[in-house]
Amino acid sequence: MAGLHLPMVGLTLCADDAVLGFFGAAFNLILAALPLAQGAGAALVPALNAPGARELLPRITGTAVRWAVASGLVAALLVGALAGPLVTQFYGPDYAPAAGPLRVLAWALPLMLMWEVVRAAALALRREAAAGRVAVRALLLEALAVATLAPALGATGAALSFVVLRLASVAGLSFLLVRSLSAGEARLSFGLPAGERT
Repeated sequence: MAGLHLPMVGLTLCADDAVLGFFGAAFNLILAALPLAQGAGAALVPALNAPGARELLPRITGTAVRWAVASGLVAALLVGALAGPLVTQFYGPDYAPAAGPLRVLAWALPLMLMWEVVRAAALALRREAAAGRVAVRALLLEALAVATLAPALGATGAALSFVVLRLASVAGLSFLLVRSLSAGEARLSFGLPAGERT
């Protein structure tokens, strides 16, 4: 995922070391979930690229998105409710102020899961370039959010900018996916030579 460290860079330019440390502690707890999100997306690749998967792609993707939202929301609510104890358990009581940014960053969890699902579907539809353009636009939006929110709100502003990037990425790629499916542009050829496309 592009832009993972942009909030840290923004805080480095406008905040003191303590604020940067609190954000870093919260950020690292959220990034611990990234391999799980990526694994969920990777698990979809065989199903989305199997013979006859074109007809099932909307149903498989829809089901996977629903599961991503449900599990991500549960995780976000749990992390938000347990932010204080989580931070003190992993980093000690001196890092208690990191609980605030962690509560905001928790809302990135369902978006991280959704991103991996819609990205896997977009790749199955051979929309790599369009997915790249969505990621670049979202990254530009995050840079603007970091420049605006981090100086004004510190670690919480940096956390908000991270969530903004995830939201913009998921919304843009979901729009692309729906448009591709409704326009009949789907071509399942993930990893196959041009002559073997189905």
